[in-house]
Amino acid sequence: MGTSVGGGGNYGSQTDKDQKVIEHQFDNYGILVFQPTHVTTELYATFDDNQAQWDSTSDLFYPYKHQEQRLNLAVRGEGRVSVGLGAVRRSWDNRGLLRQHKGFGGSFGVRIGDGMYLAAGMNRITEEVAEHEDKQWNEFLAGIGFAYGDPDSSMFRFEASMARVPEVIKGTVLADINQAQTEQVTDLEILLYRILFSAKNKVTKTLATLPDQADQELTQVRYGFGYRRLGFSWIFYQTRGVEGQGDNKHEQLYYKTTVGFGFL
Repeated sequence: MGTSVGGGGNYGSQTDKDQKVIEHQFDNYGILVFQPTHVTTELYATFDDNQAQWDSTSDLFYPYKHQEQRLNLAVRGEGRVSVGLGAVRRSWDNRGLLRQHKGFGGSFGVRIGDGMYLAAGMNRITEEVAEHEDKQWNEFLAGIGFAYGDPDSSMFRFEASMARVPEVIKGTVLADINQAQTEQVTDLEILLYRILFSAKNKVTKTLATLPDQADQELTQVRYGFGYRRLGFSWIFYQTRGVEGQGDNKHEQLYYKTTVGFGFL
């Protein structure tokens, strides 16, 4: 029970065989979690996400901006069951094409035994692009997790999840197409006497729309080290990523620092 706040940012670079984006601040984010009773409220937002979008066809980088805001509510039962509701708003500005997502969804989770968790959820997304027909689809999510130990001293946590977005086509131009996408994530944390070690692997595959195209795949591996106790956390992360389509690929290298505070 209580309130916690946190924030952080990503700093790094992107390179391919012919071009490099100089190191700079990619984004900043903040999170607020309020839990007075069995109801948890979470607010999350990113600010000034100025990445360089890699175009697999030209093998070049282009300016790209992204922002996201989320509101999540979770109600816990008698320690075994939780039900969640959420809303999300996202925007992407890629070479003058602005896509806006608005969505809402729900989730259901259950604890099995002393440390096993199962969860599944769905988000209903509406995409708006100026002068184009709106598109709608359902995002499906599922995951499994294991957590054992004392979160204020020594603890083991492992999670695996997957998400799926379907293909939606409303026309023949880029603004009328939402490509199918799958995402698989594994996340490991080990807390030893309040010293945290973490490792995360994330694979995002964007499926080709045309038969003669190859799928585009982004693999990101993140390692973290820091200090955490119930009222305070400081964690440093390094992320390396490789994104490729056919013979073209580019590499990412990010550094991230997060700081969090908790209040009873």
